[in-house]
Amino acid sequence: MDTLCIPAGEGIQNLGGLKQKAIDKMAYIYTVAQHVLVLDRTLENVAYSDTTDTALAAYFATCPWMGRCWTFQEACLAREFSFLLKDRVINPRRWDLTPP
Repeated sequence: MDTLCIPAGEGIQNLGGLKQKAIDKMAYIYTVAQHVLVLDRTLENVAYSDTTDTALAAYFATCPWMGRCWTFQEACLAREFSFLLKDRVINPRRWDLTPP
């Protein structure tokens, strides 16, 4: 969905700096967002019910979303953010890893 916010494709540089203007506003967009939902193809195939907390943490740490340059802003500036998994949505800030 990021491509809906940041123009991409051939010839985009010729649109009066539109791509750069959108990139320059990314921090503001994440700051005012009510919630950011991370859609990552790798994580969308992971079922919370079929994995351990340790394995899930490894999935989060190594998913393609983590390798993108803007995701630090996305995670730090958004009021709330969550990852979409196969069987649920999980907010890592509220994820309780303490043993029962």
